[in-house]
Amino acid sequence: MERASHDHNFKNLLLDFPKESLNWILPDATEKWGTIWHVEFIRQEPKKDHLKDAHVALDMPILFYFENKRLSYGL
Repeated sequence: MERASHDHNFKNLLLDFPKESLNWILPDATEKWGTIWHVEFIRQEPKKDHLKDAHVALDMPILFYFENKRLSYGL
């Protein structure tokens, strides 16, 4: 039996609910750095050698802008 990976599910959760996900992962972030002003997803698109090649699994860097700080998080 193949081992299931939930990596894609977590990435979709972060894409759909970034502020709520950050509050779940780092519950004291807004207390330390203030209100979240902006969330930016930094996409990575690697070049494939051949079109038939399978997709490449990548981290999903996220940049959170707070009142008092900027925080980069990679998943």
